[in-house]
Amino acid sequence: MRDDAFIAIDLGGTIEDTWQQKRCWFASRGFDLGPYPLSRTEVISRTGGDETLYLQMVESVYSEERILTHPLCAGSGEALRIIARRFRIVLLSSRPESQRQVTLEWLCKTSILNMITEVVLVGGHMNKLAWCHLHNISILVDDDLRHLEPDEVNMRTARIHYAVKRARPQRLNTQIMVASTWSEVCQLVTTLQGTDSVIATSTG
Repeated sequence: MRDDAFIAIDLGGTIEDTWQQKRCWFASRGFDLGPYPLSRTEVISRTGGDETLYLQMVESVYSEERILTHPLCAGSGEALRIIARRFRIVLLSSRPESQRQVTLEWLCKTSILNMITEVVLVGGHMNKLAWCHLHNISILVDDDLRHLEPDEVNMRTARIHYAVKRARPQRLNTQIMVASTWSEVCQLVTTLQGTDSVIATSTG
């Protein structure tokens, strides 16, 4: 592993599979969102355009009791083992700090805690790219484009959009790469490791 290389990876929808519970929650209220994950913006659009319903779903699906029932996204466990050989992994989530303990319990339950260097819970209002800029993070992997674009501050963090079985949405930043499986994420990370896109050091 390169001790000086850091990668930030999102949690919900990227490592942690939350889609089936989200889908069931909305289905019980008359909305069929289909089998494949949709972004926050897409879900809100398909459920009437009001964010209120989405926030109610978040409160239910991301309750401490429900979090502990979430499985890993397909292939994420093995991919993290591979990535951890080359990078220090920062789990970077918009989950609130109040859910740190249940997050750590989930990481233990899924046997991936030992691969994570740091768990950073920034809440729903901090810009993830700004955080990556402050900490010289080499790569950010996230399933939500809101956290990957646009950015006027941080041109040094390479960005990978984890988009499972999803039509490629219009991107404001054409430099964002896309992966539809964790195998593809690993391939992109390996490629980036040898380019100037990857920062050599982290300030912690």
